[in-house]
Order: sequence, then C-alpha cells, then structure tokens
Amino acid sequence: MSILPAPIAGQIVSCLFPLEGTDIPGDKIRPVLIIAVFEDVDEVLVAYGTSNKTSVTPGSPILQPYQIEIDPSSVYGKSSGLKYVTRFNFRRAIPIKYNSTWFKPFPGKKTISVGALHKYLFNSVYQAYQHALPFLNKASINKVGISSPIVRVKRKNKFK
Repeated sequence: MSILPAPIAGQIVSCLFPLEGTDIPGDKIRPVLIIAVFEDVDEVLVAYGTSNKTSVTPGSPILQPYQIEIDPSSVYGKSSGLKYVTRFNFRRAIPIKYNSTWFKPFPGKKTISVGALHKYLFNSVYQAYQHALPFLNKASINKVGISSPIVRVKRKNKFK
C-alpha cells in the first residue's frame, strides 16, 4: 500500500501543515481534511485540524462558524479515524501539492490515511467553508476557484 493513496475529497489525512504565514512544510504532523482535489495540478485544498483548543479542552475558545469539530466517539465521528476530538479550521484552508514532501504518516503508521468524513457532516463542512471565504487568502481563493467544498476538480473551472 502506498503512503500516498489517491486523494479523495472528504478524506482525513496526515500532513505537515505549514505554520501560519509560511509556504514550507511545518514541523508537526497534523490531521487535515481534504476539501477539494485538483487533478490537473496534483494539489488538494485542505483545512487545518488540531486536537488542542477544542470544546473538550478547558478554557478553549468557542467553536466559530468557520470551524467544525469531529468527536471520534460520536456516531458521525467513528469513520474519521481520529483518536481525539479534532477542530478543523476552514479559515486556515490552503491548497497544497499532494506529494510526500507535505504528506507524511503519523509515527507508527504506514499510510497518510486517517479516516473519512461521514456524509452527514458534509453540510457542516459546506457551512463552515462559506463562513471562511471572506477570510481566506485571496490568492488561494483565485487559485482554487471553488465556492463549495467536497469536490473533485478536473480543471480549475470544470467540476465532475
């Protein structure tokens, strides 16, 4: 099995998500949610995930409209493959090259695949992404050219 299986929108994978304001891989492997797949340029649009500062962490900020949380112990969170409650922040959604420079397995794992978003959560993702659009980097929005997440893009302006 390849550590880089074919990307699928709605999949949760492990990634060296860049530190804010940089375009180089970060030093910590994090879960990310693939929002869109760009087949023509081998890129994926991903939302940043963290198990810190979630609703189960005392003193954490409240969940914002541009965020979703997945609880792996819930009915809709079981398929996520996550170990902890994880908050995905769509204000930090960015396009990243889909390659082994950016996507690495968590320690002890053989693949970057963590799990998948339950179909019941697609509407929550859509709502969070819509709330995040005004905050996203304009260059990323223009590059991505989508207004709805969870899509597979053949060409930048043509959807399946």
